[in-house]
Amino acid sequence: MSGSVASLHADPWASRFDDLESLNAAATDAIVAALDAVRRKAGIDGAPAPIVALGPAGAGKTHLFRRLRRRLGPRALFVHVRPLVGAEMTPRFLLGQIVQQLAYTNYDLTQAEVLAGTALAVALGENPRRPGTCLTELRLRPPAERVRELGRAAGSIAKAHPDVDATYLERLLLLPFLPALVRTAALVWLAGREPYAAQAARLGVREPLPDSAVVAALRTLAVASAPAAPLLVVFDQLENLVDPGGDGSRVRAYGNLVAELVDSVRDLAVVQMCLNSEWKALESALSLAQRSRVSGRMVPVALPSPAECRDLLRLWISRLSHPDGPFPWPFTDAQLDAVCGAPGTTPRMLLAELERVLEGGEPSVGATSPPAADAASADDALEAAWDSCTKEARAGIDAADASGHGPEPARLLDGLACLAPFVPALGSVKVEAADRARAGTLRIELVHGATGRSCFAALSRLAGSSGEVLALRERWREWPPTWEKTRAQWQAFCAAPGRRWHWLDREDAVRLLALPELVKRVRSGDVSIDGRALPPDSAHPWIARRLDPAGWPIARALAGTEQASAGPSPAPERSETAPSQPAPVSVDGSAPKVKPPAPGAASELLRRLRVASVERLVRELSRSAPTTRAAVLAELRAAGSVKLYGDTLASRSD
Repeated sequence: MSGSVASLHADPWASRFDDLESLNAAATDAIVAALDAVRRKAGIDGAPAPIVALGPAGAGKTHLFRRLRRRLGPRALFVHVRPLVGAEMTPRFLLGQIVQQLAYTNYDLTQAEVLAGTALAVALGENPRRPGTCLTELRLRPPAERVRELGRAAGSIAKAHPDVDATYLERLLLLPFLPALVRTAALVWLAGREPYAAQAARLGVREPLPDSAVVAALRTLAVASAPAAPLLVVFDQLENLVDPGGDGSRVRAYGNLVAELVDSVRDLAVVQMCLNSEWKALESALSLAQRSRVSGRMVPVALPSPAECRDLLRLWISRLSHPDGPFPWPFTDAQLDAVCGAPGTTPRMLLAELERVLEGGEPSVGATSPPAADAASADDALEAAWDSCTKEARAGIDAADASGHGPEPARLLDGLACLAPFVPALGSVKVEAADRARAGTLRIELVHGATGRSCFAALSRLAGSSGEVLALRERWREWPPTWEKTRAQWQAFCAAPGRRWHWLDREDAVRLLALPELVKRVRSGDVSIDGRALPPDSAHPWIARRLDPAGWPIARALAGTEQASAGPSPAPERSETAPSQPAPVSVDGSAPKVKPPAPGAASELLRRLRVASVERLVRELSRSAPTTRAAVLAELRAAGSVKLYGDTLASRSD
């Protein structure tokens, strides 16, 4: 049950969920009021102070983000950012996160369409509450006339706000009208990444967005959206910034980022979400100047009261088909009083109690932590979380690959920093920049450029640097045959003393992206047994025992216990599965040679169990054959006799 309960609250972009709107309504109203203030004061007084939403694990902080998306729809642009755990968050990193999420669909429109449609409607005197209508009307106009209207709108916004980046603004407003390939190239450039040669040619640019233009780009995004659909940036799981044994640099970098948003970007709403037990530690690492900007209005995200617990159970039970009696079925009155009155009850715990009783068990009221004897359940919960993290990582790599790029460099280096504690021979890894880290005297650099010219320049710089250097690049992004100068410089680099080269395999890249995500989920309480969060330090022993990170090829290359792969790369790797259903892969990276479950296996298993969580079905089926949560859900939705409670619980009526 742990995985299903966690996913119910931890996925900010889920569109199907049940919501008791009275629960934490004050926090919701405070955020909506902040957005209204941005909309009302756009370009005049700037944004309100940041909001700080604090609550215990499982109280539903991330759930607020989903509620706001549904409540506001196209009247806001939503960005959800979780911190890096080994690297610092920078304005360029935030810009990349915002632009990436502009491509997400928020119900009927992509957020890029909402931004352009509302900004154009305001500038052209149309109705900003109907961005889709404004875009449709402009698409129907002759191209020359549409270009004139877009130019007029961009000029109007730039005249009212002289500190915006006019070029960046024009590309933002053009996004919904571009052909697919050009739109992909524009999103790459807008995100601050380097377009590859064909993309640069389509856009008519030669260089990526320079560092000096990043804050202006953020300001342009905020200004363009503020009058009708303000930008809401939610920093979630901030407890992962706190490092009791560290130097506080990641907290201070975060403080600098928020201060930049408050002082320079303005015209946006900032919400910070953190475990209430960790906020004081985060604040104490900030300077006074940073604290004055980061510490805004405090709003609690509280656990449900006994009455709200009853309302939640009534809501969930109402979604089940063919109940055997009126509410409080399947509970007795005494069971309901005990479950709803237990102190410290979270929505996750309530849902776990409901599943247990539906399956014929007794409520486990009174237990405050997973039993010590239930180590197997803890392992199952961590295994399910790791599986989810690796699937998301593969999907992210596939999406980046589709645009001709690799994973975000900062995230790969974040993975290296998380990997270091599991590799004694490596020592600690200190991330120094978005593409550079250091492990003792070893300099580690990602040669991630999208053009031969930028890769040639990086290799030339590294060849002439002092000390030992290990350079990395994704194996599936090997040098094209036309990059002759780059290939020659690479060969010279590999032949130089003190220089090592390593082709990063796709599965190693998946692990580097998934490892920090697992660590964050456990520390934030999003991995649980029966709704009760696992201890924050439970991930590390399991990772060392189950995943053996010291044996990963990238770990051996970094530690120098295995010669780095300096020879020519084999043919570029390609994903063989769709992003939503990646192929199961064992810990050593090899694909298991087993057949998938027989058609109808999930439905048949549910028939025997009668009621079960989706995660339990996935876990049971995976014991004999590989499957995915998406595949199980697809089968259940296609079965006429199955009733799904959101994406979490399933029951059969036959």
